[in-house]
Amino acid sequence: MKTQSAKEKWKRSEAVNAINGAFWKLAHACEHKHEWDQYLNIIDQEEKDHRRFCPAGVRCGLTRTESKRLFAVKEVFDRFVVHQCDQRIFTPEAKDFFHIKKSVFAACAIADICEDSIRNKFSLDEMRDWLHRIDYAELNKDPRQQKEQVTA
Repeated sequence: MKTQSAKEKWKRSEAVNAINGAFWKLAHACEHKHEWDQYLNIIDQEEKDHRRFCPAGVRCGLTRTESKRLFAVKEVFDRFVVHQCDQRIFTPEAKDFFHIKKSVFAACAIADICEDSIRNKFSLDEMRDWLHRIDYAELNKDPRQQKEQVTA
């Protein structure tokens, strides 16, 4: 049985490095803000809840810490840039509260509270590029499934 190819491991490693780099840069932009800690706690709870419902024996390709960092960055960047040119930035309203994750509302707050420091750390092009490079679906595949695909 073959394992993941070196190219696949490198792609994953590169993506995780990009996630970690953007996370720490964003954390530095938001440091000294109590709201940043609250935001991370909300994401942490959402990730715990999400993983609690995974079927037995299914593993994610990302660790809980990697997933938390990915979503912390993604949800803030989504407040500044869009994925497609024909889209507009989605900003939730009060009526959306019961249908959208709390972390999206918290990301809106972080984007408002730390907007200047975030814009000083990241250009809009950097944010857009990061959102395009990170493929959550690919990163979150069960590593055992990838091994099976390689052997087939």
